[in-house]
Amino acid sequence: GALQTAGQSAFSFTGQLKDMFMDLDGPLSEAKVTMAKEITETVYRMVATGEMPLKMLILRRSTDPDPYIHAINVSALSMGIARMLELKEGTILEVGLAGLLHDIGLHSSPPVSLSKTSTFTLDEKKLQYEHPVRGAEILLCSPGIPDLVPIVAYEHHLQYNGGGYPKQESPRQLNMASMITFIANSYDNLRRNRPKRKGLSLTEAINWMDRKGGEIFHPLLLKQFRALVKTQAQEDR
Repeated sequence: GALQTAGQSAFSFTGQLKDMFMDLDGPLSEAKVTMAKEITETVYRMVATGEMPLKMLILRRSTDPDPYIHAINVSALSMGIARMLELKEGTILEVGLAGLLHDIGLHSSPPVSLSKTSTFTLDEKKLQYEHPVRGAEILLCSPGIPDLVPIVAYEHHLQYNGGGYPKQESPRQLNMASMITFIANSYDNLRRNRPKRKGLSLTEAINWMDRKGGEIFHPLLLKQFRALVKTQAQEDR
């Protein structure tokens, strides 16, 4: 019953996100920012009360490539990691909002489709690599957006070892929220179908991430994510 309720809620949220990102050619309006915050707060409440079990997003993640499902999953997983770190509720909600909007640069005009399974064209690859900058610009100009959110949009593809994109001239001190979002984003991307690659199983995804711990993932934050996965797996028994 909880899984059915969570699925219905996720479907409702995806519709709201689709409306929010449709024809996006500038900053989010105040009404859309409010909507994004309300979605984040509802997801947080549902995760905290068990109405949206994290085990559904971790153990039973569908390979569905839908970008709006991805946004909700990254938001919920990021808040799950932040709760493991015992951050303050206000900070957790900002992390969740950042996770919800981390890919907003992919939806600005011209948009980049995340749901296709064919090979990316050169133009699409260029837009893909530029979307963190575009997302940060949109969010910086959007009324009522916390300062943390555009930072995460810009940094969510930057790696612990200094790699990733946008390309940096020198190593950048990454925000902890960005590194949390990077872990949640990477896990969810590994589990869903992508161009030229089918979604991985839970074990395959975790094993791949373990091999990258201390390299592209912050080792202590990855350890917290592993603890979250273990907790949810035990609750699933």
